[in-house]
Amino acid sequence: MKIGIDAYSLKGRSGIGRYTRELVRALALEAPAAGHAVTIVHPAGDPWAADACVTSVAGGPRSRAAWELFGRALVLRTGRFDVFHGPDFCLPRGARGAGVVTMHDVAFIERPDLVSPRARLLYGALAPLAVRRARLIICGSEHAKSRISARLGVAPDRLRVVPYGVAQCFSPGDAPEAAAARVPCRDFLRERRYVLGVGTVQARKNFTALARAIARVRSAGEDLVLAIAGVDGPGAAAIRAEIRAALGPDAAWFGAPTDDELADLYRAATTVAVVSNYEGFGIPVIEAMACGAPVLVADCGPLIEVAGGVAVIARSTDADAISEALLALLRTPTRERFERRRRGLERAAALSWRAVARWTIAVYDEATEGR
Repeated sequence: MKIGIDAYSLKGRSGIGRYTRELVRALALEAPAAGHAVTIVHPAGDPWAADACVTSVAGGPRSRAAWELFGRALVLRTGRFDVFHGPDFCLPRGARGAGVVTMHDVAFIERPDLVSPRARLLYGALAPLAVRRARLIICGSEHAKSRISARLGVAPDRLRVVPYGVAQCFSPGDAPEAAAARVPCRDFLRERRYVLGVGTVQARKNFTALARAIARVRSAGEDLVLAIAGVDGPGAAAIRAEIRAALGPDAAWFGAPTDDELADLYRAATTVAVVSNYEGFGIPVIEAMACGAPVLVADCGPLIEVAGGVAVIARSTDADAISEALLALLRTPTRERFERRRRGLERAAALSWRAVARWTIAVYDEATEGR
């Protein structure tokens, strides 16, 4: 089987970028063993070519809108695929072969206030077309499946839940003290307990409520600081200002850490807090578990589903609920803490990207049955 993948989002630093990169790399290892060939389709030049680990077909414009409107279709004329996968909400009309699309969520419909105007316009126009063109639709969680089915009118029997994975670099590694000595801004974090937030700095990630929660916990006598690992997104300047207002100098920023640096940040964290207002999956939850870090999640369906009973859960996404959950986590008895860590490591171990690649290939096989 010839598998084609739209690799435009491979260059991104967001969760969708990581999903695309890791899936392509894992497919490069798993597909040949099943007798399949993988080709990625992307604009010409860096950064796409630098990350290509399989056969690639390049050309066309570099801007997202132009790529979606006509660039990718032009490139696709050079080859025919048995199945073509759009990993970022979109699927071209010109793809010859069975279509598969990954729909990560429907925030652009359900929470447009958390999505940039550009993304609302792009996904609002192209995602409904993609689900109509696709044979099968992949999503990361049962919660996402139910919302996609309801909001886009997709029959549940066309949706396949394939959880996202954990890269090999995310592991317990050595002692947290050794990890702390390697992280960027280690002078700021030295001998201090910190809460780590991971993700694009935007309203959706709810970092301002997390900062206010940490301020409340500090007023209760706990010396905690905030570390955020993520590139700036829509509204980042205002979000940073609100965090400074809540915590003053007790916040550190890591714009785009390498995977190894991020793994050390997870390992040395007092807790990793994923308190998003809206998610379709929540990759930082399982990455943190893979590194042995305590995890706190907000009462958001996909986050609870991904956490699998391991994380401490805040009853809502507001600062009061998050601060209560933080205090509960900090006061967790040692025995319970170690048990949560053990269960988290087991859960993360079951979600390797190579396993995700095998499950995705099964979807490709199903999509091409009878063709």
